[in-house]
Amino acid sequence: MMMPLRHLHRSPFHRFPFHRGGHANHRGCHDHTHRIDASAANVGKPECPSESRRIGPTVDPYIDQLFPSRQDSSAFFEMLSDPTVIDITVDIGRPVTLHFQNDGHTSSPQLPMNSNVVTAQDVQAIWNRVAGTSDNLLLDRCVIENTLHRVSCLRHFDGTISGLTIRLAHTTPDVHSLTDDFKTYLALGYSTLIFGPPGSGKTTLLRTIAAYLADYVHRRVVVVDEIGELQSVGTARRMCVHDSMTHADTILSVIRNHTPGAVVVDELMTHEDVTSAMTASQRGIQLIATAHADTLENVMGNPVFRDMLGGVQHAALSDAEMSQRGSKFVMARKTEPVFRGAFDVQRQQLYTHLGRSVDQVMSSRPSV
Repeated sequence: MMMPLRHLHRSPFHRFPFHRGGHANHRGCHDHTHRIDASAANVGKPECPSESRRIGPTVDPYIDQLFPSRQDSSAFFEMLSDPTVIDITVDIGRPVTLHFQNDGHTSSPQLPMNSNVVTAQDVQAIWNRVAGTSDNLLLDRCVIENTLHRVSCLRHFDGTISGLTIRLAHTTPDVHSLTDDFKTYLALGYSTLIFGPPGSGKTTLLRTIAAYLADYVHRRVVVVDEIGELQSVGTARRMCVHDSMTHADTILSVIRNHTPGAVVVDELMTHEDVTSAMTASQRGIQLIATAHADTLENVMGNPVFRDMLGGVQHAALSDAEMSQRGSKFVMARKTEPVFRGAFDVQRQQLYTHLGRSVDQVMSSRPSV
């Protein structure tokens, strides 16, 4: 019988040294937060493959034509083998540009390639090929066929496309690379919020968790997939968001109609998404979801996510407490958060008891 965890010492993913009997560089636990040694584990950042990486047969020929020579094209595709490459931008009037991760800094380094200057015809040709159907041509993003790479549009005021961002999907790690501690935490049924900035590896981790829960915990897992990024999820079932339903409606449909033991959702973004997530929690369903945020404080400060973390109310203090704190009121949670825990992908930091971690942040802030 598995017992509840007191401490999680490492990242959800083992890196190479752990598979050869190496020892993790453990750090101390501060209250309900565990910080992971980033040199020992990096979520969503696979080792560099030995051969050049291609984007996909749908797009490769069109990208290839943007380079003046075979040598320049080969150099570009060879660069894609670098696991720190997260985006390719193809903008009218500019060369093809690679963008790299930068250890959590706001501005990521970029490298303009030795390509021809991109034209409006180039951009439109790539988008027409990726989108495929006339219905998809009106969307702003879609996934490249037979891959997990995503293409998103920049548009002019008149709706025409001015540029494309190709987000390169990381290889989904094998579920055996999840640490035993994290496997136990998930197997206990704890709902977990995964947060981080764009490109930090949230979706990669989400796919791995979905496959683990379905194939090894044997939980009935349903993945809510909005644009096709949540493939490669083992035997988990997948519910796609189609034209007649919103993201939030699809989450509710899964809960009502498919008897899930766990629901996996990428990118909670709207009040409606959060309301659907709260419905899942109230029905005893394990929820694994991602959100865009840099820190836990950012998650708490987002009005959309506030109720999901327990809400905020102002409590009056006694005169004795006021003299100690210097304020008549303090902020406090209204209810328990939807999630038992949270994982900060960028800092490799796990909050094992999210409610108490939220309380700690609130207690350090003056009430307004």
